[in-house]
Amino acid sequence: MSTKGEAQQQDDNSPRERENLKRPVSHEEIVKVPFAEGELEKTFRIGTMKYRDIFAWGPEDMPGINISVAWDKLHVDSMYVPVKQKKRIYSDEKNQAVRNEVDLLLKAGVISELQFLEWIANVVLVKKPNGTWRMCRDFTSLHKACPKDFCPLPCLARLVDGSAGHEVFDFMDALRGYYHIKMYPEDEENIAFTIEYGLYCGR
Repeated sequence: MSTKGEAQQQDDNSPRERENLKRPVSHEEIVKVPFAEGELEKTFRIGTMKYRDIFAWGPEDMPGINISVAWDKLHVDSMYVPVKQKKRIYSDEKNQAVRNEVDLLLKAGVISELQFLEWIANVVLVKKPNGTWRMCRDFTSLHKACPKDFCPLPCLARLVDGSAGHEVFDFMDALRGYYHIKMYPEDEENIAFTIEYGLYCGR
């Protein structure tokens, strides 16, 4: 059993007390920013404005990871016949959501319009909790032509357990993280998708 004096001595020997450390105080303007459009009640605060360029406010702020670090390369089996999925019909609401997303990605240079493609996938609309739509792509046909990747994934439970004992536990999410890793140039046309207005492929 430790006595009161021993407990006081332990407190005095803590790193914060021993080095006379103080919590950092921001002397810059604190800016409140909404997490997402339509969710104004959910905000986060940015106090270190000199690092604000690391935050992406839209697709135009996503330069992507340098290809010298990583890029996405497919290993499509040449024995498979390329599949052009039959174009799906969507409601006016979904078509408008697709059009808005495609316009954003075109403006940011993330995708480009092409013709005469071999592999063509449909888009899939998934409704978000805030009522907006997330545009995905149906690559089930392409997946069948690619070998399975058996690379083991990190154990999330172990990563979370490793954070125990720390004062701050921060979650950071990547805006449209799917587009941050660029495609190998020869595979860009393999991830093409079709909408009512044309054919597009990613970078």
